[in-house]
Amino acid sequence: EEEEDLRTLQHQDNLLMLLVLVITPYYLRTLYDYTLEHFNALLQWISEHGFGIRCGESRRGHIGLGMVEVLQSRIPWREARTMTGMGKGCHTALVAGFARLLLWHHLQPIAYGLAFVASWDDVSPLQRMLGTVVALREAIYLALTLICLHFNPAYLLVDTAATWRKDRFVALIFTLLYVLSPEKYVWLALVRGAADAADAADASTVSAADPPYDRLPPEADEGDVDVAQRSARAAAIEASSSERRTALSGPAALAGRAGRDDVESRQVEPEAEVELELEAKRLRDEQEAEVERIAGTLHTAQSLGPRGAAILLFGGFLVLLDMVALIAMAVALDTAHRAPAPLLVGYSVTAVGGLFVLVCAVGYAIVMQIDKRGVPLPGPLVALYRQVRLVLLLAGVLSAEAVAAAAPAVAAAAIERPAQEALDAFWEKVGSSEEEVRSSTSLEYEGMGLDAGDARIVAYLLASPVTGVLTELNISNNEIGSEGAAAIGEALRGNGVLTNLDLSLNDIGETGYIKASEVEGESKEVGAKVIYKGREMVVSKGVDSDGELKLSDMTGVLAIAKALEVNGVLTKLNLDGRAGRALDLPKLRGTDSVTSLDLSGKHLGPASAIVIASLIAGNAVLTELHLGSNKLCGLDRYGRGTYSAAGITALAEALKVNGVLTTLNLANNQIRDQGAAAIAEALRGNGVVTELDISWNQIGPTGATTIADALRVNGVLNNIDLRYNDLGDEGKGVIRDAVSGREGFRLKM
Repeated sequence: EEEEDLRTLQHQDNLLMLLVLVITPYYLRTLYDYTLEHFNALLQWISEHGFGIRCGESRRGHIGLGMVEVLQSRIPWREARTMTGMGKGCHTALVAGFARLLLWHHLQPIAYGLAFVASWDDVSPLQRMLGTVVALREAIYLALTLICLHFNPAYLLVDTAATWRKDRFVALIFTLLYVLSPEKYVWLALVRGAADAADAADASTVSAADPPYDRLPPEADEGDVDVAQRSARAAAIEASSSERRTALSGPAALAGRAGRDDVESRQVEPEAEVELELEAKRLRDEQEAEVERIAGTLHTAQSLGPRGAAILLFGGFLVLLDMVALIAMAVALDTAHRAPAPLLVGYSVTAVGGLFVLVCAVGYAIVMQIDKRGVPLPGPLVALYRQVRLVLLLAGVLSAEAVAAAAPAVAAAAIERPAQEALDAFWEKVGSSEEEVRSSTSLEYEGMGLDAGDARIVAYLLASPVTGVLTELNISNNEIGSEGAAAIGEALRGNGVLTNLDLSLNDIGETGYIKASEVEGESKEVGAKVIYKGREMVVSKGVDSDGELKLSDMTGVLAIAKALEVNGVLTKLNLDGRAGRALDLPKLRGTDSVTSLDLSGKHLGPASAIVIASLIAGNAVLTELHLGSNKLCGLDRYGRGTYSAAGITALAEALKVNGVLTTLNLANNQIRDQGAAAIAEALRGNGVVTELDISWNQIGPTGATTIADALRVNGVLNNIDLRYNDLGDEGKGVIRDAVSGREGFRLKM
């Protein structure tokens, strides 16, 4: 009996030790970097406050090595040391790297191996077979970590805290992958390192064999051109690693420059540290915009190269081995095939990582198919879908560089080159030339009488290398109309440079002047519904002395909104607001993480409403949006203008899929009964919005009835402002009846 008690105690001790061995790597991969940061901050505080204790050198200015950066390029060990603050001597980094290799990565498979060997005599033959397969998976993990030491050793110094600081847009998925399934992360880092090493070798071979491109003689024939192309490609390959880090890895470029300039010993002062952090934030914002722009093209340009296929095939093989651990756990439920607790713990650790990757893969495939069919998705699901999509892009499963390089070419091909006569006339009208535009970062074409044809030329230039450095373009106060806006929208799909665009005062929500005789309808007064080219439109400007009119047409606006799903570089866009009141696109799409956004009183019309709606539909951060005192339906506060429900309807559609917005202010926008009906329809399916202000909107009894019907089925909204409308006693009565008995409901009428 004493021997049995002793064996029980030994078994409990062994199980406890195994749990510690299993949990330790999870803790180290998840929280160690945060713990170290706070510990270093404490030591620095002690040193700086004169307690007579010297606690070591300050780590200020070291930005850390993010997980994304290791997958973006093969980072040299010396540069990785500099980024992590270990640049003073190689021994510190070597000791840290060895400790991380052993504790972060090897401890877990070794613990499983020991548990499996110790349990060999206690399990059935079936469990031995399944356990051997799991052991093979652990052995592959060990092998990957050792091989990766040669191709991309910087993976040992990745910093979880730095990843969340620099790459917050994809930090959640990458952190979960690194913590729960580290062998897949190591595999991705290995493939990136091997690919960069192969490219560098190829570049050196080509560079040694072929003459530089710019030294070819003028009479070079086709064969010489082929040589030149290979040389140009070699030069691009040589620069690819640093360019990739600069473009897509945020502040890693700062550390890279620090390493190359050998400034490890420089002490960063507080002022310099602030400048460094501001520069890092700017680079992070640029990175997120660039990554989102490229990732947006994956909707229509999904393709697997050899590298992506290799990643998926071997990753799928690893997941398959992980699932064997899950099968072993299920088999252990049978009394004939029971497994000891230590072995079950090892199975569970292996299975968790595989399940995480499998759920992400299956969920991504399902959501991708739903998205292709145009079915609206809830906001949180859209945000997760985008994160997984960006992980595939950044990890190299899909070729970001190939897609990014192809985008401008596709856009340029879609926009035909204008005739030379048209180009000459355009240059004369704007008083410029192609040579001047090539070197311009900002162009001012305000009030130059540009029409739709001129806008098509501008679109062609935006999609071509001519505007390769252009970041700001102002073509406000012209007459490009909806047709011109559509052409520019098509160009924006491939432009990766322009950051600021002003299209205001261009009537982009209208057609140009057309003959009234070409329009079918009983009335051709302003606001009348007519048929033009088989489409139902609304007259926005009545028949003039020339027998011509204009119709409301949002085709161009919709083209721009669609382009913004792909283009993440453009940050400022003015469609119909006043000068200096452009839309802040990063805040609207959620890449600039703000929870509250006030766009009140900016003269925003239906066009801006459509763009706002397209962006907030997938915003998983914004919880409060104020759009009061605008012209979202085309009318000002005095009712002047042409009514259009296109903008308010788009916003209502966005509410159906947004899963985080809780407060919405649409006061003083003249939405009327038609707009109220659209909002009411959205409220029927929205389970998030708790506060809604639609006061001062000329809503009548009909609109009140539709809102009351929505309030009867919506149990989340608890605060609605309907003051200064035209509800009448009847409208107020139906709304009061709809919310009667709801405790805590705030109703203003």
